[in-house]
Amino acid sequence: MILKIISYIYGAGVWLRNWLYDNGRYGSIEFTLPIISVGNLTAGGTGKTPHIEYLVRLLSPHYQIATLSRGYRRKTHGFVLADEHSTTPDLGDEPMQLHRKFANLSVAVSESRALGISMLVMEHPKLQAILLDDAYQHRAVKPQLSILLTDYSHPFTRDQLLPLGRLREPISQMRRAHIIVVTKCPNNLTPEAKKSMADELKPLPHQQLFFSYLRYGTPYNWQNSQQTTHLSPTTAAVLLCGIAQPQHLQNYLKQQNVALEPLFFPDHHQYTVTDLEKLRHTYQQIIIQYPNHQHIILTTEKDATRLQAHQKFIIQHQLPILILPIEVYFDTSEQDAFEKSVLQCIKNTHFMPPKVN
Repeated sequence: MILKIISYIYGAGVWLRNWLYDNGRYGSIEFTLPIISVGNLTAGGTGKTPHIEYLVRLLSPHYQIATLSRGYRRKTHGFVLADEHSTTPDLGDEPMQLHRKFANLSVAVSESRALGISMLVMEHPKLQAILLDDAYQHRAVKPQLSILLTDYSHPFTRDQLLPLGRLREPISQMRRAHIIVVTKCPNNLTPEAKKSMADELKPLPHQQLFFSYLRYGTPYNWQNSQQTTHLSPTTAAVLLCGIAQPQHLQNYLKQQNVALEPLFFPDHHQYTVTDLEKLRHTYQQIIIQYPNHQHIILTTEKDATRLQAHQKFIIQHQLPILILPIEVYFDTSEQDAFEKSVLQCIKNTHFMPPKVN
């Protein structure tokens, strides 16, 4: 009962805030520079960072781009532009992940996206586009293209407002998106399943609907990406991760017949020495439990940024930590249409967002 009351009060506050923006009581800045927003209605777990990476790979060969996010759980304040001295506490784990993976990408964080965009343009006057990570609720900036993500297994249509569920705002606010992407789809998704999901989501006439999938790569050594290890039925692994919705990753490893010992923490968890001791103990246990297997510790690229603070401990205890990379992909039939929509946002200076009533 208490949660229902809190959820109602929360929903009323969100409704009022959106009403103030929709009716012009709160202003939204629209930049002439193409701004592409990637976000969701729920609190995490839809795969925003892999989709940002997809867009970086799509755009960076042709345009000078940057990414901007608030830098969740960073220890700094204000606008911070990543450089060679940046650490995870400076930027947050997801921006740090982008900074490490894309050497030529400008990565910045700022609580105020409007200020962050202005600062990025001052620092890099030749910027041609900015990707806003996790900015669907940040209405102070009006993006030229808004991409809304929803998890195939947990679409926003089956959720409730916080704290009863994981919705940050009502389902009706989906109307602000130009593109809706259903993420983490099963590889054998049929046309009938797509139609069923489309009927459930009910995209509006101005909205395009796409379906994306996750592809896992070959695990690589956390200190040397050139050293890789292939997974097999004779692999025994501790799966260390502090991400939202780790089930998709866990299911993938089970499909590879890996003997698995999960060690899960909350999303964005900052690892402590106690956590590392627990990791070491769990690793020693799988050595005993699976004496004839190859023994490794698997983690995500996002988690790897938070493990850097414990580099000395990991080296001292010779913990074989491998990073499992992940990429987003689309069906060939949808890939061209998705990429065309994104590129059109960059090319067409007269691109205008849909009117929201």
